[in-house]
Amino acid sequence: MNEILKDEDVLIFGNKMRQQRNFNLYDGGFSVTEKDSREYLDFVKGIFKKANIK
Repeated sequence: MNEILKDEDVLIFGNKMRQQRNFNLYDGGFSVTEKDSREYLDFVKGIFKKANIK
């Protein structure tokens, strides 16, 4: 996706999300805080806006 949108932040933030998911998944538990959820949602909304998706 970062190549299509030509946005390095997509790669960086996507890797952060994936690392946290893998850590939580393989560490025996899964927990996403409200702060994390808001940060992810805001990021995804920004990507949709950049891609001109409504």
